[in-house]
Amino acid sequence: MIRRLCEAANEPALHQYAPGNGNLRLLELLTARLSSADTPLDEGNLLIVQGATEGLFLALFHLFYHLGPGAGVLAFDPAYESFPRLPQILGMPYHAFSTGADGDVDFAALEATVRKRQIRVILLASPGNPLGKIWSRDELCALATILERVDGWLIFDAVYAGIYFDSAPADPLELGFQKLIRVDSFSKRLSITGWRVGHMVAPQKTMAAIRADHDYTGLSAPSLAQAALARYLEANDFGSEYTRDCRMICARNHAFMSHELAAAGFRVAPARGGYFVWARIPQAWSDGFSLAESLLEAGVGVVPGENFSDRYRDFIRLNIAMDSETVTEAASRIRAHSASGS
Repeated sequence: MIRRLCEAANEPALHQYAPGNGNLRLLELLTARLSSADTPLDEGNLLIVQGATEGLFLALFHLFYHLGPGAGVLAFDPAYESFPRLPQILGMPYHAFSTGADGDVDFAALEATVRKRQIRVILLASPGNPLGKIWSRDELCALATILERVDGWLIFDAVYAGIYFDSAPADPLELGFQKLIRVDSFSKRLSITGWRVGHMVAPQKTMAAIRADHDYTGLSAPSLAQAALARYLEANDFGSEYTRDCRMICARNHAFMSHELAAAGFRVAPARGGYFVWARIPQAWSDGFSLAESLLEAGVGVVPGENFSDRYRDFIRLNIAMDSETVTEAASRIRAHSASGS
């Protein structure tokens, strides 16, 4: 992939803006990859954006004007930081729906909340961040039923969809969700968060409006990165070998770190994919922020749970998407720190 980027850097034409919709070959490859007999797509359904974060913003920005400012937005607690923050920036009412300790959902309570709070948009990631829950096909169908009853939309964040520990997660695109905006990127499955290349899928009428907005926000994702990615993906089966290895590393590191944290008195939430371990801190510590500050002095960086929800101040999130030596050293320092009580 780096070689492809160097090749692209030597082509003067690629040092200009990319087409607003995206690199034409990259769009062709994505359309073929995501389309199926049950869900036929063409390039009018797709848009290349500057990472999934821009995609999430564009989706919410469009729905804010399409549905009106009173339309509520819901995500499942604990939620990735952008899920509550982006609706708040736009002035959309936001609700964090509480799940069970392992991320299980009471769908009767969910429907009641959706109706009471006038929710018209649900944000969902599978696997999630920080909790690596994967939504089953049955759970997604139950969610679709609720959304259909209130004429609501699903914004699906698929950035970790390639990082699963056992079986591949179900995808709302494949299940025929009608009011779906799917946001994805290459950042996680190819370990290139700095390249800022993501993509969106939506119904064509919706996508036409989003593309018009995109002309005045991001305009285009980096031209060199898009061209290099298109060439790499075409020659390497969409990076399937690399992503498979990344999956295996994350699964192994998650199992190892979970065992080490449990031995140190943490309660580790189960996960079936993603980059993270989500854990409740030992009772000796008052909150995750204090523990995170203390661990930083020991050379270990973690994110306190309050970054994701006020309800999870006694949790921390650890990134295990790195080499095993680093994860092993981090686990050793955390255990020593917990044993010292400092």
